[in-house]
Amino acid sequence: MFKKKFSYTPRDYTKSINIGVVGLGQKGAAIAIALRRANPYINIIGADSDADALEYAFAEGIIQLGNANLKILRGVGIIFVAVPAPDTPRVLNELYEVVRKEAILTDVSGVKEQILKEIPEGMRYVGGRPFVGDDRACVLAARADLYEGASYALITDRTSSGDYDEVAALVKLLGAKPFAVSARQHDYLASKAGCLPKISAAALITAAASDGTMAEIGGGDFFRNTAVASAAAADPRFVSAEIMTNRAAVLSDMDTLINELTAVKNYIKTDNAGGLTDYLNNASSIIRSYADEEGREILSVEIPVGSASLSALLKLLARRQIEIRDIYIPRQREGSLHNLRLVFRSPSDGAAAKELLTKKGYNVN
Repeated sequence: MFKKKFSYTPRDYTKSINIGVVGLGQKGAAIAIALRRANPYINIIGADSDADALEYAFAEGIIQLGNANLKILRGVGIIFVAVPAPDTPRVLNELYEVVRKEAILTDVSGVKEQILKEIPEGMRYVGGRPFVGDDRACVLAARADLYEGASYALITDRTSSGDYDEVAALVKLLGAKPFAVSARQHDYLASKAGCLPKISAAALITAAASDGTMAEIGGGDFFRNTAVASAAAADPRFVSAEIMTNRAAVLSDMDTLINELTAVKNYIKTDNAGGLTDYLNNASSIIRSYADEEGREILSVEIPVGSASLSALLKLLARRQIEIRDIYIPRQREGSLHNLRLVFRSPSDGAAAKELLTKKGYNVN
């Protein structure tokens, strides 16, 4: 347990720091990997009901000790719970029976108000939610940079400032950006960021397939390779549980979405091309405003499919010392162009990249 404040930056500790992780899927294992990379004096004590996951994590050095029994976590000061959302309250309560008030418990679940209803008042709980990762992904999908630059919500309900600061320090060590919200605020954010896109995607997929004509235009590519399909394909059990647990926020967001779709429908019905154009321009402005707020610039660049084309573009930018923050490559059909999305650290880098790439013949937006 932490009787005093620790600095989690590497130093010559006389004793190692033990951090617990329950659930060695993508998110839990990535926490373990990132913490160890940031500070080699941190030991990860892992717990998982999957013996294969435990064995793999231990063999790969992701954890330094592990067991299916939660009692292995006695004496650990902070424990991350990274199990599926429906299982989170049960695991938190089982952990509390083992560690009582000796440890701070935090999680990565997508719903918080329901958890607070199901855990005891005395639990040292700091609810958490990184806006990254895939709830279905296993330990093999974990990587050290999963949380790099990600927004990471931390819940202020029923937690002391000291416990909050301890968890926030570890979140920063992951490379993420912690921000404080109430449980209710979190659940409404989670609905907008997770539940609503998946509901909308499922509806779009179902509507597109309703009359069977999608097959005539290569519908398989649409169903397999679009972001819409990826969202709709999320594990129905987990998505359903998250939606039903967070139903108040989801219903509110669905009403908002229906109102927006109704507005678009009316523009089309009344042949109001100007209104529709303004509506779409406003949506584009919203996207740009979020990029500007974070000091970033995003460009879309068309390149032929193939690693050589991507390599040539990256080398071109590197020679001019234009730094890229992130790259997104949508999955496309064989032989088509990639609409590559490049994220730059500043508008000036973005402007320099656009000028250079345009001169070199790239189609840049």
